[in-house]
Amino acid sequence: MDEREGKLDGAGGGQSSGGRPLTRRGLIGGAALGAAGTVGARDLLGVGSTESEAKPRARNTKRVDVAVIGAGVAGLVAARRIAAAGKSVVVLEARDRVGGRARNWRCGMPPACDCGQTFVNNHTRVRALAKEFGIEFYPQHAVATGQGNDVLYADGQRFQSPAGGPLNSRALAPIIADASIPFHKLDSMAATVPPKTPWEARQAAEWDAITVETWKQQNTLTDFGRWWVDFLIFLVGLTDPNKVSLLHALSYLARLGDGKHGTKEALDFIFLGDLVLGGIQQLPDHLANQLGRRVVLHAPVRRIRQRHGRVRVESDKLNVVAKRVIIATAPSLNALIDFEPGLPESRAQLLQRYPQGNMYTFAAIYEKPWWREKGLTGRGAGLHPIYAVLDYSPPDGSSGRLVGIGVGASQARHARLPAADRRRAVFDNLATYLGDEARKPLKTLERNWSGSVHHDAPWVDDVMGQWSRGCPGYLGPGIWTSYGPWIREPFGHVHFANAEHATSYNTYVEGAIRSAEAVAKQILAEL
Repeated sequence: MDEREGKLDGAGGGQSSGGRPLTRRGLIGGAALGAAGTVGARDLLGVGSTESEAKPRARNTKRVDVAVIGAGVAGLVAARRIAAAGKSVVVLEARDRVGGRARNWRCGMPPACDCGQTFVNNHTRVRALAKEFGIEFYPQHAVATGQGNDVLYADGQRFQSPAGGPLNSRALAPIIADASIPFHKLDSMAATVPPKTPWEARQAAEWDAITVETWKQQNTLTDFGRWWVDFLIFLVGLTDPNKVSLLHALSYLARLGDGKHGTKEALDFIFLGDLVLGGIQQLPDHLANQLGRRVVLHAPVRRIRQRHGRVRVESDKLNVVAKRVIIATAPSLNALIDFEPGLPESRAQLLQRYPQGNMYTFAAIYEKPWWREKGLTGRGAGLHPIYAVLDYSPPDGSSGRLVGIGVGASQARHARLPAADRRRAVFDNLATYLGDEARKPLKTLERNWSGSVHHDAPWVDDVMGQWSRGCPGYLGPGIWTSYGPWIREPFGHVHFANAEHATSYNTYVEGAIRSAEAVAKQILAEL
């Protein structure tokens, strides 16, 4: 386990079969599911299954009020709400761990290395849960001190800008000016998009008919203007502008806050956001601790049958008969499940057209954050295959930690290279951003979130990407206006919740929590 990660205790206890409301002690202990549901050291260290493996179905069956599919933050939050209301619940997770797309690095020293998340002040639900569990945030060094320069590459040219965040007159005003016109246009358009129903925007059909790339070519005049639009789409879907519907990008901007929205909020997330001391994986770990044996690992769900007002969920480890089901995974993963009766045509078509953004992450650990001595923040963007690099060093500067992110078509090509070539390409980028000192780390770590990987080097960390298929999801042209109304529509007694289904802070951990809370509330009102 990573430093500061909680252990999943398999202790029993919790709600009785008579449906008594949970006590705090009972909630933390969890309802015993027996050997089939135990989350212990053996489960956490196991290999886990993939969707391509032909495994026999489980024979054990459990009856509960609600079954949750997916032990990411959304699934765990929903399950905790259900359990706290005195209802029985079980969470089925395909991986050998909880957390989904939240995963710390095994960096070999405390505190644990984060996977690359930042959080702004208006991520209120994340911060409330973090406070409950004693999880601390700290500002990025560049934000806390205002020292150093960010490095940007646009059209092969290197630019440096003072730290502080985009759209901040004290910091990036000299170069953000080139983006002010297209950004102003995007903000004005996003203001007309209903966050809950983007397909109802007055110009929805027009905007959903083109990609962001097409719009960019028509509405930008300079290299920097185009660069900033590309960077915005990096935040929207970790993909390329030629794959994303303009309406999808606008709906993302429209969902970025409670009464606030726009490009400033999007850029502030990464440039001004706080980091998590010990990593965001602590959050799902604590939630899973509370749920105890209600969480079942190594349990990919293969089939969901609805009949006579009940839902039967069949997984590799446990079958569950429930009154309601919450599928808390990315939409593209929903398509891996055999539904009986089959999904309605519109939802089935939507799932076929909701890909996850390509995502590759690479961490380099150093004795100290040496880039700061060179007057650099450790933040850079614009090269390939590492499109963005961020400084995730601990607040005391006791070690230096860089996390690089590769996305889109460039990432797909990079992932096919042999390990030595991948490593060389990464450190060529890091050295170009920050200097040749980047080539001499104490340790390196590599992850591909878009699918299963080959262990062709000791630094490869298999995050079982076949159960995430990348992150986050995005929609291409024509999908919102054709199939958007079905994104959150329940299918019989099966409901859907996760970051992609959120109507505020869509694709963020904050959105995952809010989506889960809303669906749990709806289900509890029905039971």
